[in-house]
Amino acid sequence: MHESKFEFIENCLLHLYLSISMNGGHHSVAKRNKILIAYLKPKVKLAKFKFIKSEIKSMLAIAKNKDGDLEDNLIDSYKSR
Repeated sequence: MHESKFEFIENCLLHLYLSISMNGGHHSVAKRNKILIAYLKPKVKLAKFKFIKSEIKSMLAIAKNKDGDLEDNLIDSYKSR
């Protein structure tokens, strides 16, 4: 069974916040994007996520953009469900 897009977004945000909590302190948007990139990159190749592969690639593109704020984008997507 594949994971829904909203469950995936929820897991991304949980991973981000747990990583920040474990490392302590405040993290810049660039550092938050790096944490999310490290989490998302391996997911692109997994068959489990083939149904949301294009969304994952879009997320990676936002995170890699110099002015991108993937966390904010994920929160907006999650709230709009």
